[in-house]
Amino acid sequence: MIREIIIRPALNGFIVQVGCQTLVFDDVDILTHQLNHYLRRPEETEKYYLETSINVKHILPQPPTNSYPTAGIAQTVSEQLSMQPRNMGEP
Repeated sequence: MIREIIIRPALNGFIVQVGCQTLVFDDVDILTHQLNHYLRRPEETEKYYLETSINVKHILPQPPTNSYPTAGIAQTVSEQLSMQPRNMGEP
């Protein structure tokens, strides 16, 4: 599926936003070549860019699953505290 593409000129190149990803090109010929490739094979091009990104090591992995299913994010603090074991003064 082809995503929305926004191309903004910059002082020394172009900032290209494709969906929620941002790319930077400093050569108009490379930009047009890559744009042509993306329009013809969007899934292949996206996979390539995501796998070879300079910042790929900084992309956060999926959040870990909660090992305590009853203590989810949507619960209020008071609900979470009420689930905590309590020491009621017993030795």
